Amino acid sequence: MMIRSVTLAAVLALAACSGGPGAENSRAAETADAQPPRLDLSTPDRAVRSYWALTDSAARAERLDTTSAEYRRRAPWRNAWAAILTGEAGEVEAARQREAPETFAREIVAVQTESPTRAVVLVRIRNTSPIPPGVTPTEREAASRRDGNPARYVLERDSAGWRISQAQYQYAEGGMVYPRWDPTPLVPTFGLP
Repeated sequence: MMIRSVTLAAVLALAACSGGPGAENSRAAETADAQPPRLDLSTPDRAVRSYWALTDSAARAERLDTTSAEYRRRAPWRNAWAAILTGEAGEVEAARQREAPETFAREIVAVQTESPTRAVVLVRIRNTSPIPPGVTPTEREAASRRDGNPARYVLERDSAGWRISQAQYQYAEGGMVYPRWDPTPLVPTFGLP
């Protein structure tokens, strides 16, 4: 009986040591992403912020998923990548799989209410993800990270509240606006090696 008490005390002590503030924050993040965040569709700006929270939560949840049926279903592909790649290509793929989701700083610049059922939210989005070691951004990339890129959300109000009907962002070069949710298929023009 004494051995069991000492063993139980040791296990509890080890659990307490490994469960420091970092582990608690990690568990809190995992718990928070177990369900989508609560959506607030009461105003256009709150709907856009809810969209951002949902986007970030979904990315974290996908990263944390190591037990679902979908994760298990994709195991043969992960194993095939590991089997076919070696050297630099294998290192790049392994690094890509360990990579944390991208992070963003998002700012609402203006909310334009066009009618009681239509609004436009103008935003600026900066990618704040860490730059990989040994990589130097080009002048254009550095400016984009510093200044961000404009985006525009069109929202429509219905009985559920304000909902996003269009999301557009602007490329840094040429002022070209590309509708993000355009149902028209793109012509494939780029091939990967």
